[in-house]
Amino acid sequence: MTRLTLAALYKVARTASGTPTATLTIATRAETDDRYAAWSSGCLQLPHDLVEELAFPPDGSYTITSKGALSPTEIRGFRAPVVVTSMLPLLDADDRAPVEQTGWLNEEGILLRRYLRPDGRPPIAVSDDHWQAWAKHLEQPAWHTPSRGGLILWAPDERARATALLGTIHPRFTPDLPEWTADL
Repeated sequence: MTRLTLAALYKVARTASGTPTATLTIATRAETDDRYAAWSSGCLQLPHDLVEELAFPPDGSYTITSKGALSPTEIRGFRAPVVVTSMLPLLDADDRAPVEQTGWLNEEGILLRRYLRPDGRPPIAVSDDHWQAWAKHLEQPAWHTPSRGGLILWAPDERARATALLGTIHPRFTPDLPEWTADL
């Protein structure tokens, strides 16, 4: 599951929003009543006690303060129904391979890419800010699936429903990697 607290949710939302105003979209998976915080870059399952602390907000888009106050907002093109129909089903993606974090980073302007090594697959890149924000609060192993161009999922094993996902950076936007060495 996650170690997600209110303060952590705010930090993840601020990172994922990419602006000083932290935003998120809350969506419910109908089959399980699990609640998720989502952004265009990925989503995280909200622990029940955190949903309770947020006062059980209805599905929708919000700004969030560091104290957890939610205010309805509009996130163009990204609403709860989109999360439910397009993003949450990806938590069940299969064809997973375990992922290792490497020490290889690529900086281009303000974008810092972290390279990951899926077992038996070519290396993949993610936004390092997003990787750090997600991985810090997730207790399960990370997995790579090629679904939708590539996703990182956090799940207890390769068949279980994931509790979080993070999109990868398309290979055409990443530089060629040096030969892998044991120290990466």
